[in-house]
Amino acid sequence: MNQIPQLNKGLNFWKNIRDFRWLLCSQLFDLRTMWYWYLIHTTFTALFLMVFLVFFVGQVGPERVRFIFIGSLIANMATGMMLSLGQTIGRLKYWNAFEHYAALPISKTIFVAALTMRGVIVAAPSLLIMLMVGGIVLDVWITPAALLILMLGGFTMAGIGAFIGFWSPTGEVAGIATQVVHPFFTFLAPVFFPLEHLPGTLQMVARFIPTTYMAEALRAAMAGRIYGEFWMNILILVAFTVVFLGLMPLKLDWRAR
Repeated sequence: MNQIPQLNKGLNFWKNIRDFRWLLCSQLFDLRTMWYWYLIHTTFTALFLMVFLVFFVGQVGPERVRFIFIGSLIANMATGMMLSLGQTIGRLKYWNAFEHYAALPISKTIFVAALTMRGVIVAAPSLLIMLMVGGIVLDVWITPAALLILMLGGFTMAGIGAFIGFWSPTGEVAGIATQVVHPFFTFLAPVFFPLEHLPGTLQMVARFIPTTYMAEALRAAMAGRIYGEFWMNILILVAFTVVFLGLMPLKLDWRAR
């Protein structure tokens, strides 16, 4: 008798894996005719920003180049993972697509996980292009620790985009809200410059913006400072990710289970 609950848990686990795979495939299948527009938009926006800053600042040292490169990476992630996913979920809300998914025998958590993974996968190619350009043109090469931070930061940004999409009252509000939040994550947070360059009040505000910790962790990883504050930044990013991913299912209207 004790084996029956364990068997049910095992069956539910594999069912969730199968549901996640099919949901993710359906989301990626929907992108088959427009994926290159996502690639162009997310790549060129951050790439032109990086080139502009390099030419605008002029001759700078390796540390300043690293700031520009890391800031451009985060701008790329904010556009490709946060803004794009938030607007996609807003469109799903506008089309009443959630009613279709609610009719399927799937859980809210699996549905949210598939949408979040979609945002990460869609933005990954443009991020790889940015990494190659930074290495070849700026001679700034990513480290394994920094690559792990980019993966974690990708889920954080996608989770924030999905959070905005789900919690916005309408699809139109979701589209506007992501565009309003986007500059805060890229220009108000210290991603292109040190935190100390901000006024005291804005320094306090920046501490509530996830990209602050993403940038600090990336700079520490690429400088080889893998200790103390680096791990604190990682824990804070994980906390942001858990909070936003945990809040999303609460707002998603679903059938009673």
